[in-house]
Amino acid sequence: MSSNYLYSGDVNYDGPEPMAYRLHASAFLECAEFALSGIRERGPKESNMMQNAPIVHLICHSIEMFLKLALYKTGSNNRDVMAFELRHNLTNLKEKCEDRGVVFSDSVAKMIDALSPLHETHKLRYMAFVEAPIWLPFCPSEMIDLTKNLATASHPSQRT
Repeated sequence: MSSNYLYSGDVNYDGPEPMAYRLHASAFLECAEFALSGIRERGPKESNMMQNAPIVHLICHSIEMFLKLALYKTGSNNRDVMAFELRHNLTNLKEKCEDRGVVFSDSVAKMIDALSPLHETHKLRYMAFVEAPIWLPFCPSEMIDLTKNLATASHPSQRT
């Protein structure tokens, strides 16, 4: 275990209750799973781009929460985590986590980098106004599975 891995209750810990971040991240991800399963139950076809947008939006929020949790758990403080350049920027959050010792699988890194511009610019909120289809390297169910791996990103000795 890294010597700078902090716990809630540690006198040096300056962040929220870690379990709250984990619970919120898990709740967003669970809602994405429920939405996807609901679409599948209504018919034999796969979800379309307009249906995927809110699902992917939930996945992005989950990713953001898991990455912020990882930063807190590796010693970052509130000021660091709430920095403007990290707000809704999944790639910057991922890179900050890597700077703190968190290691991501190639698939998780690829997903985060693909979703980051959509999340940062709120394109997923306003999908009806996007001029061209948005290509993503993974389908929503794959993104959900990859995001579940981020639960271990809160510990620098775990590979996500």
